[in-house]
Amino acid sequence: MVDDAPIRRIVVFGVGGTGSGLVPLLATLPSVALILVDGDTVEAGNLVRQPLYGAADVGRLKVEVAHVRLRAIHPGLPITTVPRFLDPANARELIGGNDVVVDCTDDLHARRLIDKVCGQLAVPLVSGGVHGHQVQVITLHASPKGAENSSSYSGLFERSISSEQDGCDMRDVPVHVTSLAGAVMAAHVR
Repeated sequence: MVDDAPIRRIVVFGVGGTGSGLVPLLATLPSVALILVDGDTVEAGNLVRQPLYGAADVGRLKVEVAHVRLRAIHPGLPITTVPRFLDPANARELIGGNDVVVDCTDDLHARRLIDKVCGQLAVPLVSGGVHGHQVQVITLHASPKGAENSSSYSGLFERSISSEQDGCDMRDVPVHVTSLAGAVMAAHVR
Protein backbone atom coordinates (compact mmCIF):
# COMPACT_ATOMS: atom_id res chain seq x y z
CA MET A 1 0.00 0.00 0.00
CA VAL A 2 1.36 3.43 -0.96
CA ASP A 3 1.01 6.22 1.57
CA ASP A 4 -0.32 9.28 -0.25
CA ALA A 5 -0.61 11.40 2.88
CA PRO A 6 1.07 14.78 2.57
CA ILE A 7 4.36 15.17 4.43
CA ARG A 8 4.00 17.21 7.63
CA ARG A 9 6.98 19.45 8.31
CA ILE A 10 7.75 19.52 12.04
CA VAL A 11 10.43 21.88 13.30
CA VAL A 12 11.90 21.12 16.73
CA PHE A 13 13.73 23.87 18.60
CA GLY A 14 16.12 22.33 21.12
CA VAL A 15 17.36 18.75 21.06
CA GLY A 16 18.75 18.68 24.60
CA GLY A 17 16.95 16.99 27.49
CA THR A 18 13.31 17.18 26.41
CA GLY A 19 14.14 17.25 22.69
CA SER A 20 16.34 14.19 23.10
CA GLY A 21 13.36 12.27 24.49
CA LEU A 22 10.96 13.71 21.92
CA VAL A 23 12.59 13.40 18.49
CA PRO A 24 12.80 9.57 18.44
CA LEU A 25 9.03 9.53 19.07
CA LEU A 26 8.32 12.06 16.33
CA ALA A 27 10.40 9.96 13.94
CA THR A 28 7.84 7.15 14.29
CA LEU A 29 4.92 9.30 13.11
CA PRO A 30 3.73 8.63 9.57
CA SER A 31 4.48 11.10 6.77
CA VAL A 32 6.71 13.55 8.64
CA ALA A 33 9.85 15.48 7.84
CA LEU A 34 11.84 16.73 10.82
CA ILE A 35 13.80 19.96 11.03
CA LEU A 36 16.06 19.99 14.10
CA VAL A 37 17.28 23.41 15.27
CA ASP A 38 19.92 23.74 18.00
CA GLY A 39 23.28 25.50 18.02
CA ASP A 40 24.52 23.75 21.15
CA THR A 41 26.97 20.90 21.60
CA VAL A 42 26.73 17.77 23.71
CA GLU A 43 28.15 18.31 27.22
CA ALA A 44 29.33 15.57 29.56
CA GLY A 45 27.35 17.00 32.49
CA ASN A 46 24.09 16.71 30.56
CA LEU A 47 24.40 13.08 29.42
CA VAL A 48 22.46 11.84 32.45
CA ARG A 49 19.24 13.44 31.12
CA GLN A 50 19.89 13.39 27.34
CA PRO A 51 19.48 9.73 26.33
CA LEU A 52 20.10 10.37 22.63
CA TYR A 53 23.78 11.09 23.30
CA GLY A 54 26.77 9.22 24.72
CA ALA A 55 30.24 10.03 26.04
CA ALA A 56 31.78 9.79 22.56
CA ASP A 57 29.46 12.61 21.42
CA VAL A 58 30.76 15.23 23.87
CA GLY A 59 31.71 18.39 21.98
CA ARG A 60 29.75 17.48 18.84
CA LEU A 61 26.73 19.46 17.67
CA LYS A 62 23.52 18.00 19.11
CA VAL A 63 21.65 18.24 15.80
CA GLU A 64 24.37 16.29 13.97
CA VAL A 65 24.41 13.48 16.54
CA ALA A 66 20.59 13.38 16.64
CA HIS A 67 20.54 13.14 12.84
CA VAL A 68 22.91 10.15 12.86
CA ARG A 69 20.94 8.36 15.60
CA LEU A 70 17.56 8.90 13.94
CA ARG A 71 18.83 7.85 10.51
CA ALA A 72 20.22 4.62 11.97
CA ILE A 73 16.74 3.71 13.20
CA HIS A 74 14.66 5.31 10.41
CA PRO A 75 16.84 5.40 7.26
CA GLY A 76 14.17 6.95 5.00
CA LEU A 77 13.14 9.72 7.39
CA PRO A 78 13.63 13.20 5.89
CA ILE A 79 15.71 15.15 8.42
CA THR A 80 17.14 18.63 8.10
CA THR A 81 19.56 19.93 10.70
CA VAL A 82 20.06 23.59 11.52
CA PRO A 83 23.08 24.07 13.81
CA ARG A 84 22.05 27.57 14.92
CA PHE A 85 20.33 29.22 17.82
CA LEU A 86 17.02 30.98 17.29
CA ASP A 87 17.11 34.77 17.31
CA PRO A 88 14.88 37.62 16.09
CA ALA A 89 16.77 37.75 12.78
CA ASN A 90 16.16 34.10 11.82
CA ALA A 91 12.89 33.24 13.62
CA ARG A 92 10.48 33.83 10.73
CA GLU A 93 12.73 31.92 8.33
CA LEU A 94 13.01 28.92 10.68
CA ILE A 95 9.31 28.81 11.62
CA GLY A 96 7.60 29.78 8.36
CA GLY A 97 6.61 27.00 5.97
CA ASN A 98 6.28 24.36 8.70
CA ASP A 99 3.11 22.58 9.77
CA VAL A 100 3.95 22.33 13.48
CA VAL A 101 6.55 23.96 15.70
CA VAL A 102 7.77 22.12 18.79
CA ASP A 103 9.55 24.16 21.46
CA CYS A 104 11.92 22.16 23.67
CA THR A 105 14.10 25.15 24.57
CA ASP A 106 15.07 25.98 28.11
CA ASP A 107 15.25 29.74 27.51
CA LEU A 108 12.21 31.89 28.24
CA HIS A 109 13.31 34.57 25.78
CA ALA A 110 13.40 31.95 23.01
CA ARG A 111 10.01 30.60 24.11
CA ARG A 112 8.42 34.02 23.86
CA LEU A 113 9.99 34.65 20.46
CA ILE A 114 8.78 31.29 19.13
CA ASP A 115 5.29 31.97 20.49
CA LYS A 116 5.18 35.44 18.94
CA VAL A 117 6.28 34.30 15.48
CA CYS A 118 4.01 31.22 15.52
CA GLY A 119 1.10 33.52 16.36
CA GLN A 120 2.00 35.91 13.54
CA LEU A 121 2.33 33.08 11.02
CA ALA A 122 -0.59 31.00 12.39
CA VAL A 123 1.62 27.94 12.89
CA PRO A 124 0.54 25.54 15.67
CA LEU A 125 3.00 25.41 18.57
CA VAL A 126 3.55 22.58 21.04
CA SER A 127 5.65 23.89 23.92
CA GLY A 128 7.03 21.85 26.78
CA GLY A 129 9.03 22.64 29.83
CA VAL A 130 10.34 20.91 32.92
CA HIS A 131 11.30 22.04 36.41
CA GLY A 132 12.51 19.55 38.99
CA HIS A 133 9.93 16.76 38.77
CA GLN A 134 7.25 18.88 37.08
CA VAL A 135 6.25 18.81 33.40
CA GLN A 136 4.23 21.39 31.54
CA VAL A 137 3.04 20.96 27.93
CA ILE A 138 0.74 23.35 26.09
CA THR A 139 -0.51 23.61 22.52
CA LEU A 140 -1.04 27.11 21.15
CA HIS A 141 -2.08 28.73 17.86
CA ALA A 142 -3.88 25.56 16.79
CA SER A 143 -7.02 27.27 15.45
CA PRO A 144 -7.66 27.05 11.72
CA LYS A 145 -5.86 29.74 9.71
CA GLY A 146 -7.81 32.97 9.69
CA ALA A 147 -9.68 32.15 12.92
CA GLU A 148 -9.11 34.44 15.87
CA ASN A 149 -6.85 32.71 18.35
CA SER A 150 -6.33 34.31 21.73
CA SER A 151 -4.19 31.57 23.25
CA SER A 152 -0.53 32.51 23.36
CA TYR A 153 2.39 31.87 25.66
CA SER A 154 2.69 35.56 26.48
CA GLY A 155 -1.05 35.69 27.21
CA LEU A 156 -0.76 32.85 29.72
CA PHE A 157 2.46 34.12 31.30
CA GLU A 158 2.15 37.90 31.14
CA ARG A 159 4.76 38.86 33.69
CA SER A 160 8.26 39.76 32.62
CA ILE A 161 11.06 37.26 32.99
CA SER A 162 12.76 37.51 36.38
CA SER A 163 16.51 37.26 36.85
CA GLU A 164 16.15 33.82 38.48
CA GLN A 165 14.29 32.56 35.39
CA ASP A 166 16.82 34.05 33.01
CA GLY A 167 18.94 31.00 32.36
CA CYS A 168 18.85 27.26 32.51
CA ASP A 169 19.39 25.23 35.63
CA MET A 170 18.65 21.60 34.83
CA ARG A 171 20.90 19.99 37.46
CA ASP A 172 18.01 18.52 39.42
CA VAL A 173 15.91 17.30 36.49
CA PRO A 174 16.07 13.49 36.08
CA VAL A 175 15.86 11.79 32.69
CA HIS A 176 12.44 10.30 33.39
CA VAL A 177 11.03 13.84 33.65
CA THR A 178 12.50 15.07 30.36
CA SER A 179 11.45 11.81 28.68
CA LEU A 180 7.91 12.18 30.06
CA ALA A 181 7.75 15.75 28.73
CA GLY A 182 8.89 14.49 25.32
CA ALA A 183 6.25 11.74 25.31
CA VAL A 184 3.43 14.14 26.21
CA MET A 185 4.62 16.60 23.57
CA ALA A 186 4.67 13.83 20.93
CA ALA A 187 1.04 13.05 21.83
CA HIS A 188 0.16 16.73 21.27
CA VAL A 189 1.89 16.73 17.87
CA ARG A 190 0.10 13.61 16.72
